[in-house]
Amino acid sequence: EGRDLLYGVPELPEAISEKTSESAFADNMGIVQLRSQTEGREQSEQIQAVLHYGTHGGGHGHYDRTQLISMIRYGRSFYNPEMYWYGYSSYWYKMLVQASVNKNMVVVDQKMQEPAESFRTLYHTGELMQATAVESHARWMHPPYFGMSLVDNPDPVADRAWKEARSIYI
Repeated sequence: EGRDLLYGVPELPEAISEKTSESAFADNMGIVQLRSQTEGREQSEQIQAVLHYGTHGGGHGHYDRTQLISMIRYGRSFYNPEMYWYGYSSYWYKMLVQASVNKNMVVVDQKMQEPAESFRTLYHTGELMQATAVESHARWMHPPYFGMSLVDNPDPVADRAWKEARSIYI
């Protein structure tokens, strides 16, 4: 009569949810997921697009708060911005993983969005189309080259590059 907390329930009932085929948004997470609704098309053949928005999220958060996160069809991702990863301690984390210039974002004069909150201003799900719009009032800034500022990280740039055995040619 007891539950097995380690292995869970041995047999789960088959469940089919219509929610996995619907578009949705979550303002608390800053995510809009749009899913095409073409009649007679298998779910894996439908197109799915995901847009990111919301608050910055502090030192861990990404600077780009109005970005296309992914575009998926046939179970394959047409676009996903995090094709590489550098750990938090690497200067490449702030420079490449968090910065807008490496993602599907508007970039002006090789500058990126300053961290600023963005808002969902449109969300429509209908038979003909799925649509959303996100708005941000961010200024433009240079990417955080070589990571955190020298105030937060007293190691000179040359020392940071030496520790990681990497170099950037200027």
